[in-house]
Amino acid sequence: IILGGAVLMIVFSAAITPLVAAQVVWVLAHPVVDIRREGSRLFVQGTSLSRVKSRVVLPHITGELLPESDARFFERVSGTPMTFSRDGRSKVARLTVPLFGTELSFVKISDQAPEPPKPPVAVRLDPELLDACVGQYEFAADRLFPDGFKLTIWREGGRLLGRATDKNGGWGAFDLYPESETNFFFTMTIIGVQLTFIKNDQGEVTSVIRHVAWWPDRQGKRTGN
Repeated sequence: IILGGAVLMIVFSAAITPLVAAQVVWVLAHPVVDIRREGSRLFVQGTSLSRVKSRVVLPHITGELLPESDARFFERVSGTPMTFSRDGRSKVARLTVPLFGTELSFVKISDQAPEPPKPPVAVRLDPELLDACVGQYEFAADRLFPDGFKLTIWREGGRLLGRATDKNGGWGAFDLYPESETNFFFTMTIIGVQLTFIKNDQGEVTSVIRHVAWWPDRQGKRTGN
């Protein structure tokens, strides 16, 4: 069952609770709720339709639903209740979830749910390929970062690390995991981010593109080593 609505922020575990303050960001994701059955178990997964003609999976926000009745379920870890409503033909037509001090309603739009997403797989890169990405990158302002931000990337042994800073300071360092010599992924928070490094004809990295499932791609220019 796929259900679409105005907002998605189902608290599947206590770790997700701090994101309640970011509900406006989730509105921009154009999210849906995928519900799938595996044997006798029912699972719920948050996904996004923010990119045209492409389902973009939000970062593995998955929970298991346990039944209280044929219409009322609750998420196993958080206890969040979820109620399914039926139409005049006794078919499930809507999902209702109490959240943000109100009830969020998701309309059923399909009887099929996609296969669960496969997590990205990190590969091992030679140190010189990692060194090619080392440097400082500057991103212009957008709605997510109104003052813009700088991304600093460095290598420690066989690891590539990054740190983002803006005028208010910086965030802690995070690991960058390579999928190829130009594509990397990391998770600073529950929100997944991918980076694609752009090279010129000489094989030198000149910029990096930031990909976020629910946000337009942004390109940061390399400004130093």
